[in-house]
Amino acid sequence: MDTTNLIPVAEAAQVLNCSEQFVRQLLREGIIQGQRLKSTWLIDKNTFEPERIELRKNKTNPSDRKSQIKLDSTSSHKKLKALSFFSGAGGLDIGLDKVGIKVLLACEIDKASRRTLITNNPEIGLIG
Repeated sequence: MDTTNLIPVAEAAQVLNCSEQFVRQLLREGIIQGQRLKSTWLIDKNTFEPERIELRKNKTNPSDRKSQIKLDSTSSHKKLKALSFFSGAGGLDIGLDKVGIKVLLACEIDKASRRTLITNNPEIGLIG
């Protein structure tokens, strides 16, 4: 590994526009390469693959998006519609849907909960 292209984790996080913790996770997953010098990790700038890292970022924390839910306006029985704030993983949203209330939009900042929301309801709008 060429030592002239090595940068500390903090600098790599600035370059990649992410947290230091995320850089360490990329190291563990082998997406970027580095070497340990005492208690510090040094990252090889030549191993940055922006497309792969962006894809990993989006998988880790889904970006905000518009709802893709189609509402049937011709139905004789109109469904109630709701917005979900502090949604968590969406358990209440699932319960609301079972009793006929359509949740159009969820608001959540927790990354793991956002992934779960998208997995359980790929059409829901999501903001954070």
